Amino acid sequence: MGTSAPTGAIPSVSKPQLLGNLTFSEQTVPSVTLYLVPLVRPALMNPLNFALRQFRLHTAFSTLVIALLALGIGASTAIFGVVYAVLLKPLPYPEPGELVLARKPPPAGMNVPGNGDLMPDIELIAWLEAVPKSIRTLAGYRSGAATLDRTDGAVRAPTGGVTANFFPMLGVSAWRGRLLADADMKNGATPVTVLSYGAWQSYFNGDDKAIGQVVKLDDVTCTVVGVLPPAFDFVDPVQFWRPLPLSPSAPGQLRIQLVRVFGRLFPGSSRESAQKELDGISARFWNNLAGSFAPPGAPRGSGPRLPFADSPSQLVPLQEQLVQQSRSALWLLLGATGFVLLIACANIANLQLARASARKRIAAIRAALGASPRRLAFELLAENIFLALCGGALGVVIAWVATWALQAWLATLLPRINPIGVSLPVLGFAGAVAIVAGLGFGLMPAWQGSRVDLLETLKEGGHQASPSGFRWRQALVALEFALALVLAVNAGLLLKSIYQLYATDLGYRTADVLTANLSLPRRYSAPAQQRDFVDRWLAALRGLPGVKQASVTDFPPFSPYATMVIASGQAPGANASANAAPPTMSVASVTPDYFAATGIALRQGRAFDGRDADGATTVAIVNEAFVRQFHPTDNPLGATVNGPGPGGHGTPDANATIVGVVADIRPRGFESSAQPIAYFPLAQQPRSRLSAVLQFEGDASALARAVTMATHKVDADLALDNPQTLEQQLSRQTAPRRVTLMLTGAFAVSAVALAALGIFGVMSYTVNQRTREIGVRMALGADSAEILRWTMRFGALAVGTGLAAGLVLSLATRSLLRSLLTGVTTLDPIVMLAGVGLLAVIGLGSCLWPAWRAARVDPARALHGD
Repeated sequence: MGTSAPTGAIPSVSKPQLLGNLTFSEQTVPSVTLYLVPLVRPALMNPLNFALRQFRLHTAFSTLVIALLALGIGASTAIFGVVYAVLLKPLPYPEPGELVLARKPPPAGMNVPGNGDLMPDIELIAWLEAVPKSIRTLAGYRSGAATLDRTDGAVRAPTGGVTANFFPMLGVSAWRGRLLADADMKNGATPVTVLSYGAWQSYFNGDDKAIGQVVKLDDVTCTVVGVLPPAFDFVDPVQFWRPLPLSPSAPGQLRIQLVRVFGRLFPGSSRESAQKELDGISARFWNNLAGSFAPPGAPRGSGPRLPFADSPSQLVPLQEQLVQQSRSALWLLLGATGFVLLIACANIANLQLARASARKRIAAIRAALGASPRRLAFELLAENIFLALCGGALGVVIAWVATWALQAWLATLLPRINPIGVSLPVLGFAGAVAIVAGLGFGLMPAWQGSRVDLLETLKEGGHQASPSGFRWRQALVALEFALALVLAVNAGLLLKSIYQLYATDLGYRTADVLTANLSLPRRYSAPAQQRDFVDRWLAALRGLPGVKQASVTDFPPFSPYATMVIASGQAPGANASANAAPPTMSVASVTPDYFAATGIALRQGRAFDGRDADGATTVAIVNEAFVRQFHPTDNPLGATVNGPGPGGHGTPDANATIVGVVADIRPRGFESSAQPIAYFPLAQQPRSRLSAVLQFEGDASALARAVTMATHKVDADLALDNPQTLEQQLSRQTAPRRVTLMLTGAFAVSAVALAALGIFGVMSYTVNQRTREIGVRMALGADSAEILRWTMRFGALAVGTGLAAGLVLSLATRSLLRSLLTGVTTLDPIVMLAGVGLLAVIGLGSCLWPAWRAARVDPARALHGD
């Protein structure tokens, strides 16, 4: 017979498992649990049970706290998800820190498309030929659109032109087939294209047989040679990638194509050293090019200063450039949600302080029965952290839903690189915020609730509140008003900035003008063919219902393209220096009704008419900026201006007589300023890139459909870019500011409402707690007016302190707004005073009802404790 195990001993097992120095098996887990639970229970289980019990006893209060936290944490988490994906998460390419974008700011007074991220392709050619030692790869990129011929009709498709080393620079391999190669870039090479994964699925149903098939882009037959992987995405939604030809300028002729230039540094190379190297290459290139413009027999270095020649190149990290427009707005929105969450936590802390005072008698009884101050504080803190974690869990759900809305609202503000969603880092942020929030609004109530004077509390019955508690509640209300003022001021500055934008005179109508863009294919390459198409197109458009004026141009308002030439032969302005770059001007080809259709005012002379169609006399109309720069003291009518060369490029090669002067315009909306422009008759300067500009009355969407149908009747193989009114294009341009204002305004309204509720709650609680003191004061002779002033003084001190602190905090956060404001300074006194006045009225107004109740207290009932 075997010996039985002693009572209480852990039985032996056949499959031992080692945990530290203990050997036990699965059968021993219940026994070990019996030993461990008594050790864990006092430290963890009791506070948790206390929190659950308080939740059941005070369900309404707990639900309110969880709801406030869920909204605050959800909003903060959703915005942080965007901030993480756009600003913090590395780009999805190998070694993203080595990727840079080369910028070359345009000369002063030259308005060019883009956000300062374009540069001349001729300079890229010089860099590639010199082979910089600090840069592993340089690549060019240019976005565009092309007409794609399909069996069900032509459509416009977004395209991207790139040099051969673009995809290798980003570390991208082909999903199917191959990518673009050096041979594809040579003149005479077979036109090829690489499909995005989305285009492969849309146009070829993901069929591998797509490789080798042909597509027609702008009447050019391109062979599909590859497909990009599904995970690849870039800043523009490109569907067809094509070779980007880089054409150097001929001697004496300046041809500039603006492109984006990306590069990858060698490991260990600094941006500063690479930039110096590129500047040296650029200086030699521009000096040699300027020499080709020097007069015969002149010294080599006496040529004119050319555009971009004196602009230093800039190398910026690629991610920094991509998020340039959205950085300030996203940090502002994240800060706004953080402020709202802080205000909500301050309100919850005030509520918990009030509960801690109300529960002081219970705490005193528990302390008399042996509960230590540490245990009392830990239980109260555990309750608050439990509520915060519940609010955080619900907030994640809210954030997940809000993320989808944010992606739509912020689409114009965000680069298309990293996907936005609730990822693990975002979940970690939500958890950290929940814990910090629970500690933030729980520490002070826990500390207050654990400091119990047994004798005084039991003797007074818990009716008297601590003076320190009142001071804490005042401080929390002041914090709420400080944060609310910052949000109110920021929202006011954004609102005023947008108002100033829309009050700016663009120089043309927007609400009743519609534009529709197209590119003529190669079969319209002859000038006579282009003129014939314009005549037939205009005839079809003029017959559409609702069209009042119809015109065609190659440079409509908001166009991303601009033909710019050196205005050689013109006298420089009086303030121009001897070695300044030669003045440049934009040129546009228009039909006679263009100025009437857009509402551009004629200041002097005449508009184009039928006499200019035959081209016997080359004429031009210039704007006021042109007159100010080139004819500041004399009459410009009858003077000559140089027009563009063949194809709209190169050194001006034709003199045109100025027959009229029109008002200045902002060619790209609010983001541009007036610049010298010379307009030429489209019949004399035909173009292949055209835009219909229609003044209309009636429904814009119906007209857009009619324009598309009319164009197809003229040529069924042509496709239009999405016809839109100038008002719609202006709205898209201001969308980032308006979305930022909408969200910041919503957060500001929430903050002000929470602050008003906070001061109202604190004042009401204060009156309740000090009813006996009010009765004593009234019994000693204080009248209702004095009690009203005494009570209002308590709230006014909190509100005033908060507004003063808010002004200081507004000054500290003003840098976030600089890039978002136009025509408004971050220290705008009107907005500041309006914000202070509004919150002062709201804060003091919230104090009136509790103060009026205090003034109506019955002294007899107050002293008897009824």
